[in-house]
Amino acid sequence: MISMPFERLKKPVRGRTIFLVTIVVAYGIVFSVAPDHAVEAIRKSFELLHSVLPAFLGVFVLMTLSELFLDTKRLMRIVGSGAGTSGWMIAVFGGMLSSGPIYLWYPLLADLRGRGMRDGYVAAFLLARAVKIPLLPVMAVSFGWAFTITFSTLLLIFSVLGGMVSERLLSPYIRTFR
Repeated sequence: MISMPFERLKKPVRGRTIFLVTIVVAYGIVFSVAPDHAVEAIRKSFELLHSVLPAFLGVFVLMTLSELFLDTKRLMRIVGSGAGTSGWMIAVFGGMLSSGPIYLWYPLLADLRGRGMRDGYVAAFLLARAVKIPLLPVMAVSFGWAFTITFSTLLLIFSVLGGMVSERLLSPYIRTFR
């Protein structure tokens, strides 16, 4: 049976509940002290929600598609512990090609990580987002092609090194919190 990405939301979510209760209490306190500010804050929150909702829906669609079409065995070959060089390349190129606000990628990466994606690949993906292919010509006009190519190459190399270092240093600690 195919599990949907939202199945894990059925599990107890103590941290999420505490966060939600904290926000509601904070709004309640602000509303009792300064109702105009509370109403303005709620209005701005809905404006923000309205602006990011299409991107969240896009991430949800990507998560659903990855759940439907990427079985765990295949995913482990692509970005699991034994993936090797191909996993680093996928993480780096995926980071370069990704667009939109970085926080919208967190749920998808968390889902992939929960299914076995290496922590180093997640770090490399996030670090490689610094290189944006559509912006390279603008950078070249501003700084020259030699600088642009050298700088972008170094960013990509250091995204892999950063992924390796973070995996090496953080994985023992992260495993205890999973």
